[in-house]
Amino acid sequence: MAANSKLEPLFSDELRYTSSIDHVGNLKWVQEGEGTIVNLLNRIRRSQITKDTAFRLFQLSWELQKGMYQNDVKLNFHGDFQYSLFRDKFRVPGNNMFTPAWVDSCLIEATMFGKSPKPSQHQKDLALNAIDKYRNFNKPYKNSEMTFWHQKLNKTANYYQSSPDNLFEVLKLPDYLPQKLIEESLSFMGLDDIEKS
Repeated sequence: MAANSKLEPLFSDELRYTSSIDHVGNLKWVQEGEGTIVNLLNRIRRSQITKDTAFRLFQLSWELQKGMYQNDVKLNFHGDFQYSLFRDKFRVPGNNMFTPAWVDSCLIEATMFGKSPKPSQHQKDLALNAIDKYRNFNKPYKNSEMTFWHQKLNKTANYYQSSPDNLFEVLKLPDYLPQKLIEESLSFMGLDDIEKS
């Protein structure tokens, strides 16, 4: 750590845990010997998304929402051995209300019942603001009814529906392919009736 501007200890009875600011301004928990708990807390803090990112096909970029913690949806299907690498490596980032709620409640409980450092207020605010976007929009007033996935308005039904945005983008990938070019190439190779096989 370059710039070690020490802040006050987090516990009066446990002076081993202090917070400091590293050379790029990130809050980091410091303990003598960098113990397992502190390393885990720093890893969790670094996994929190700090800015929104839109889905882009070219220069593949998944939709990531500020305040979420990195988590992946894996397609766990059964099949031949040749698909094992695909099953192991293919993952899609998931945006949902559960992840920040679960991670932050675990961090708060670890502070309350253990000797764990507190998560920063900024970290908690990011998570709470992210969770707040998952309210049920079908109610015409503020409510505590939450949805697992982000809701989008179905204009035909005039109703908000929950959907896993990144998973739907995977399902839409064939729509981005140049179908006419593929059909012409298959026809040129004499494979224009491949769809009938």
